[in-house]
Amino acid sequence: MKTFEVKLDELFEQTVSSIEDNVKEKGVESKHYNDLVIKVDNERSFNLGSDVWLEEVSENNLIDNNGQLYSFNCLSHEELAQLADWMETLKSNTKKPEKLDEVISIIEVNHSIDEYVENDKLCGYEMNTYTNGGVNQVVFLDFRDTGLDPKKLEDFLKVFEDRINSIDIDNEIEVNRYSESYKNNFSMQDSLEDFTDWKESLITLLNKVK
Repeated sequence: MKTFEVKLDELFEQTVSSIEDNVKEKGVESKHYNDLVIKVDNERSFNLGSDVWLEEVSENNLIDNNGQLYSFNCLSHEELAQLADWMETLKSNTKKPEKLDEVISIIEVNHSIDEYVENDKLCGYEMNTYTNGGVNQVVFLDFRDTGLDPKKLEDFLKVFEDRINSIDIDNEIEVNRYSESYKNNFSMQDSLEDFTDWKESLITLLNKVK
């Protein structure tokens, strides 16, 4: 027989899962980070400390009015449940782009993206991105030898999805750690967290456009 403590833990996990799903479906761009969030209303701007209050909710964190991150367990179970119930009532923001130009415009909110041309032929796109730690990462969307059309929305989304999913965090970290200046500024744990967040932000972007 499950104890009440176990049941309470399970309820907490279900509540957090509901919040994560709603942020993915209904989120907008954060005021503080390169991330999707739901901006809370006055009734749910719960106090998080001295002169700070809940302003945004991402998939993984609570965010106060100064941009400070908090874990979900900083709120009481009752407050978290109120937050999740309120999110369920919000309208979806999931109208998907219908043209390639619209997808490019969404990407350009946080990243620059340029056409890659060979022999006067459009062969792909170079997306210039940065991790939260400020590490520059160019994501190349390569259409060469794919038989796909870089000017066609469906083909662009396929190459974009395949490229994001193919990102190997361990490999990206290894490449960057060849640089002594990088190693002096980032521990292995820092690198892992930074690149994990980076890939997750790209997956969030992918889910927003596909």
